[in-house]
Amino acid sequence: MRNYKLYIIPLFVLSLAFLYSEKNDGLRNILLTPEFNFKDTSVHNRYGDLYRLCKVDNFREGMYYAEKPEPKLSPDSADIFIIGDSYFERPVDGEFLSSDLEKLFNFKIYDLSVLNGRAADFPVEAIKNLNYNKEKNKILLLETTERLSYSRALNSYPGSRGGAFPDYDGIKDLLYRTFLYRQFLVEHSRIALPVVQFKNTLNFNLFRVMDRNIGAYSMEPPMLFYVQDVEFANHTEMPGDADKTAEKIEELNTLLKQNYNITLLYIVIPDKYSIYNDYVTGGYKYSGFIPGLVKRLNEKNIYTIDLYTLFMKHKQQSPGELLYYKSDSHFNRTGKNIFLEEVGKKIREMKLKIGG
Repeated sequence: MRNYKLYIIPLFVLSLAFLYSEKNDGLRNILLTPEFNFKDTSVHNRYGDLYRLCKVDNFREGMYYAEKPEPKLSPDSADIFIIGDSYFERPVDGEFLSSDLEKLFNFKIYDLSVLNGRAADFPVEAIKNLNYNKEKNKILLLETTERLSYSRALNSYPGSRGGAFPDYDGIKDLLYRTFLYRQFLVEHSRIALPVVQFKNTLNFNLFRVMDRNIGAYSMEPPMLFYVQDVEFANHTEMPGDADKTAEKIEELNTLLKQNYNITLLYIVIPDKYSIYNDYVTGGYKYSGFIPGLVKRLNEKNIYTIDLYTLFMKHKQQSPGELLYYKSDSHFNRTGKNIFLEEVGKKIREMKLKIGG
């Protein structure tokens, strides 16, 4: 018992030091290596940066994360609400998706993803808390990653829940940061990181040992795949899962129209593994989840985009131009440009039909 206390107390103190370093530039510069020197020190652990999770140098790739911008508009003055997961919570190639949509298409956007990391799971609750004039129709761009689309639809749409989100609960947030990220932060300190990188790279090169968060990888080209993407791909069944998902999205669409005068644009971004599974041995065959879901949503007159088919078309026409980062679970500038072009066209089409 005495040895356990000797271990846990210094670790807890160090965890608090890392937590405090988010508000103290000097302490953060001492503790963290330059590539992890962010005020929000949990940023890499949250956003699918797979290299930073496994720390195997074979897959090292430079990434950059900017601070989240606060919304420039009020909910009432915006004509488009955006709710999404990490694709909207982090920048792609230095810029946030909402900022790109504003600049490219002159849309008036209120991005709820910046304010509330749980909005993607509970969109109705996030909308309900907004103060705006419901006489004017708004568009809700609701984005989800493919691996979370099924579970979110069945467990979170269209329902609402009471109480505060974990993001706004100060006590829970403090405990969450202190305990969940303590190992991540300690491993990325100036002293520990070089040791961890050397050990993990050696283990991979000698024994092909990889962090449990990596579900698959390819060597040519070097590419990492998030374990949850791989698990979803291997367990998704068609057409049953797409049918259930579409039914829940239809309920959400109806609720948004009737209660909030909002027209839904629902977009599923393909998992990296769905596009590049042929780089990995094992004979995986895509289930057709996104095209099947899009077909059902179109039949229900719900606005959507088939990004899977668009991405696969680009992959076939430009095989040497990747759509996703090699060491990250998110799309890169190329994938982002396709997303922006298609979303911009769809929103313009919607605005012509519904006004605004």
